[in-house]
Amino acid sequence: MKRRLLLIVSCLAALLALLAVAQIVLAGMVFDRKIDSVLSRVQQRVPALSLHYQPQNSGFSSRSGRIDWELKLPAGNALGLPAISGSTMLELSFGLLKVNAAFSKVEHSGNLDELLAKLNLQPIGYRGALSGTLLPPKVEAAVRSTPFTLPLTYGSCAVGENSLYASASGVDAISAELNVGSLHCRGSERYAAQESFAADLNGLTLRVDPRWDSAAQRLYVDSLQVALSQLTAEVSTLFMIGFTPDARVKDPTLRDRIEFTDLSASLAFSPKDATGRSYLRFDSSGNYAWAFPFVAKGKMQPLYRLDKLKLEGRAGRVAAKDLFKALTQLDAAEGVEQLLNCFSARQEVDLTEFSFEHQGQRAAASGKAAVELDFAALKIKALQADFKLAGGSAFVQSLIGTEYADALADLVRAGYVTQDGGSYRTHLTIHNQDIRLNQRLLQLKAGED
Repeated sequence: MKRRLLLIVSCLAALLALLAVAQIVLAGMVFDRKIDSVLSRVQQRVPALSLHYQPQNSGFSSRSGRIDWELKLPAGNALGLPAISGSTMLELSFGLLKVNAAFSKVEHSGNLDELLAKLNLQPIGYRGALSGTLLPPKVEAAVRSTPFTLPLTYGSCAVGENSLYASASGVDAISAELNVGSLHCRGSERYAAQESFAADLNGLTLRVDPRWDSAAQRLYVDSLQVALSQLTAEVSTLFMIGFTPDARVKDPTLRDRIEFTDLSASLAFSPKDATGRSYLRFDSSGNYAWAFPFVAKGKMQPLYRLDKLKLEGRAGRVAAKDLFKALTQLDAAEGVEQLLNCFSARQEVDLTEFSFEHQGQRAAASGKAAVELDFAALKIKALQADFKLAGGSAFVQSLIGTEYADALADLVRAGYVTQDGGSYRTHLTIHNQDIRLNQRLLQLKAGED
C-alpha cells in the first residue's frame, strides 16, 4: 500500500514538473511569436514611433534582445532633426506562472546623447525592471535615471537619481509613483558676493492611482498625492526684478527666502453624481516660512513662520474629465463657455479644518459655504456661509496691528468677538446681504472695509 501511494505521489510530482517545464518553454515560445506584433500595436498607437526588436540570446528559460527605437519629429522643428533615436537592452527570465525582465540604455546608440550634447546636457542613463505573475495577476515595473546636470540661462541645476514605480493588479488597482531624490540649483552671477539664486529640493514624491476607462479606452487620473521633505529657495531681489550685478542701487544686498518642510498634499475627485460632476477633496499639511526681504543692508531678517499648517475639506462640483479637455481649448471661440459648463451652478466649499501655529499661537477655521452662480451674466445670485474662527490673542493682535486695536476692542465689548482666555473667537454667518458675527448683525457703512 505504501509503495503504491509512493508511486502515485512520484507520478504526480513528475507530471507537475513536466507541466512546469512545458509552461516555461511555452512562455518563451509565445514571447518569440508575439514580440513583433506587440511592438506593432504600440506603433499603431504612436504613429511617429518606430520599434524594432533584434533577438540576441535564447535559453531554456531566458531571452535577451535589443529594441531599437526612433521617434520622428515634426518638419521644421526647433531641434533641426528629423528624428530622435536610441536603443534599449532587454533581458527576460521565465518562471512558474511568472516572468521577470530587466532593461537598460544601450550606450552610444542612436542620436539621443548627441542631441543632449547640443543642448549642453550630460548623457542621461536609465535602467529598470519589470515583473509579472498570473496567480495572483499582477504587473510591477520600476525605472531609475542616472544623475545629471541641467544648464540654465543664468546658472545650472544638479538633478539627483530619479525613480518611477508602477503596479497594476486590475483595471481599478493601478498606481504609479515618481520619486525625485534631490535638486540643487545655483546661479552663475553674484550679487553682493552672493549667488544670484540658490534652491535645494529633497525628497519629492508624486503618486497617482489611475483607473482604466473601458468606454474611452484610456487611463483616467482622478487622484494625486504629493510629499516633499524640504524645499529652500533664496534669491537676490535685484536679480529677480532684472537688475545687473553692477547696477547702482541703495541696497545691493537685498535677498528673499522661502522654506517649506514636511509637506504633504492629496487631491481626489469623489464619485460622479447624476450630472457627471464630482467634489474635489483636498488634504494638506506642512511647515512654511518666508522673509521678503530675508537680507537687508547686509543683515538677515527673521523668517515669518506658519508651522503645522493643516488644510482639509472639499469643493465643487465639477466635471473633471470635461474640465481637463476644456483647459486645452481655451483659445477656441467657445473655450470659456465650455470651461464654465464644467461647473455646476451651485458651488460648495466644506472646510473641515484650516489651522496653523505661529510662535506658539494657534489659529483655526472650519465651516461651509455655498454660492449660486449665473454663468450667463457672470454674477453671484446667492451666497450662504457658516464659519467658526479662532486665533491666539497675541497672533490676532500682531495681525491687526495698533491701527485697528481699538476696533477689535469695540467688537469684543459689543459681543461680535469673544475673548476666551488666550484667544479670540467668533461665529461668522452670511446669508446674501445678512452678515453676522456671533449672531449679531454686522452693520457695514457704504465704502467701509
